[in-house]
Amino acid sequence: LVGMLLEGPKDSKLKSVIPEGTKIIDAKLNRKCVTINLSKEFVEGAPDDVKQKRNMICTIVNTITELNEVQSVKFLIEGEKMEGFEESAIKLTNEFVRTDFE
Repeated sequence: LVGMLLEGPKDSKLKSVIPEGTKIIDAKLNRKCVTINLSKEFVEGAPDDVKQKRNMICTIVNTITELNEVQSVKFLIEGEKMEGFEESAIKLTNEFVRTDFE
């Protein structure tokens, strides 16, 4: 599912919310939580706007939690926990659930 998000929309009039060049290093399910390990482009290519950053996280979390066996999502960047985006309150060390964005 995340791979499809990374590919972006088929309609050239639409733009992907995931930064270009972002790759999935791996993803693992452990007790209803998916830990997704993304390349550094996810953080480095993130938009400046905090709402757009939140939308990036929300898009991934809401997509993955559509699966019955997934209740939450954790993020790693290049295999490491990252505090988050420098200027925003979004902490990538958090475990995100769908209700965080409703």
